[in-house]
Amino acid sequence: MKEINKHIPDGSDQRPAAISELEKLRLRLDLLEGMDRMLVELYLDRQASYYRLAELTGLSEKYVARKLKRLLRRLESEEYITILRHQSLFDPKTLEIAYDRYLLCMSVRSISKKRNLSRYRVSRKVRWLEEWLNKKDEG
Repeated sequence: MKEINKHIPDGSDQRPAAISELEKLRLRLDLLEGMDRMLVELYLDRQASYYRLAELTGLSEKYVARKLKRLLRRLESEEYITILRHQSLFDPKTLEIAYDRYLLCMSVRSISKKRNLSRYRVSRKVRWLEEWLNKKDEG
């Protein structure tokens, strides 16, 4: 069940690309909060195994593995970072929805419940954000 940590270069292989990827992840850790941040920090900095993280959190090992993989993939993604770079274009609610959607990978239903907004409003904002990101990629 243990997986080789592809995000941490070992001492013998100090490739610049691997180091910059790790540094990028560490810089983006500030975007996470609470348990999500703790899990990623322990995984990257302390090289904690899924088993050890599961013991610490009381969650299943499979859940911890899925959650970490998803969080790392989201931290590596540029969608939320692009939105943050242009945050002056968005109202605070849209930025909150973007955080939940692109960094935490929450569904429209979960976001609407968390933010106390209608599903229609959240889905409309998510569609608008996706269209904006697509235009940004093209232009």
